[in-house]
Amino acid sequence: MIQKSLAPKDATVTESQMVYVPGQSIEREIDILIETAVGPFRIKIAIEAKDEKRRLDLTKFESILGKYLIEGGVKVDKIVIVTRSGFTKPVRIRAKCLGVELMTLSEAKEFKWDKFVRSDWNLQSEVVIENVRFLPPVEAQWEQSAIDEGLIECTHGKQYITLKQMVSKHFFKNVLKQKQHDFSKIDKEIQSKGGERKLAFSLSANHEHWLLYKGHSFPVRDITYDVIFRERTPSPFVKQEFTFSIHPHISQIVIIPAVHDFPAKRIYEEGRLICSCCGEDHGIVKEAAKRFVFEGLFKEYPEEVSRLRQAVHNSPNGIATLWVEMVLGKRQIHIENTVIDANVIKIGVQANHAVGQLTGTQYTLSSDSGEEKIVTHLSGKCGAMDVSMVMPNGLKSETITINLGKSE
Repeated sequence: MIQKSLAPKDATVTESQMVYVPGQSIEREIDILIETAVGPFRIKIAIEAKDEKRRLDLTKFESILGKYLIEGGVKVDKIVIVTRSGFTKPVRIRAKCLGVELMTLSEAKEFKWDKFVRSDWNLQSEVVIENVRFLPPVEAQWEQSAIDEGLIECTHGKQYITLKQMVSKHFFKNVLKQKQHDFSKIDKEIQSKGGERKLAFSLSANHEHWLLYKGHSFPVRDITYDVIFRERTPSPFVKQEFTFSIHPHISQIVIIPAVHDFPAKRIYEEGRLICSCCGEDHGIVKEAAKRFVFEGLFKEYPEEVSRLRQAVHNSPNGIATLWVEMVLGKRQIHIENTVIDANVIKIGVQANHAVGQLTGTQYTLSSDSGEEKIVTHLSGKCGAMDVSMVMPNGLKSETITINLGKSE
């Protein structure tokens, strides 16, 4: 459903995605993770699906959001919660305050998921708005200062930051989306041939607007402005040393004896461990495996953790895996209507640590409101990983976005 909706947008959709959280030894799970390109970096949309018989109440809603909203929690750009039976009124009020999207299962099936994929950011060209003018004209001594610093106010009481901000919002939120095909052609031309293209646009208000500046109030009826598309000129800078580490985490499992009816990943994520004697449910295989490794083995035998970390540091590609065995005894694996009599689950616990050199470039990006900022993009190899990193506010960024892939 979601994959089909996002296929033409080059978005990646992953179910049961395990994500690393800084400062925590156990990865956190996102039911469905959508990742899509936004300029040179990626945004993340988390979807949490809950099969509730009753409407989701505020207590359960807050527990779902806990892993995202706490300090040091999972970092995503958008949270969507989907449930079969809907939501209580307090949940809807709270979700609106937090910017969380709520959907029933039926709404999710009909929803156009590409709504979250902002195509205007995919332009490779730099977009600059210049020569903002308005009618009726004002004295030359006031005009440019009023355009740069004055505030726009309409008869409805709505106020924009500046006239240029109002124009930028008109272009990025309306014109760019309405004429996406035309601008894509211009963008491709600039990328292949270079140079720049200048286009003129106008904005006519359907009700009165006023430009407020230093005690003066200027009427604004018709606005004109130029938009320039031009090739970006990235600024290279020196190489940066980068250290990449991932705490020990479960990377794979092997069922013994082998099971051919179900893939190991599905057994890991959906199978339940149930005692054949008393019928006690020990939970999902995945959670039982995590408890066995991180709450049992590593706490009882801390030297195993040290052995894994030492193996990582000695590894030429910065990756090491420690295999441990969880004996099931009288516990059986139940999945769908099938009972699996497995003896052992072999668990591969992986850790990563490598140091590499990343080279960087800087880009100037414009937001929907026309504000510009410097975004730093770093890329290179670190051990066995291809690393691509974005600092959305340059070297002063408090949060960064990292895309990792295995080197060939």
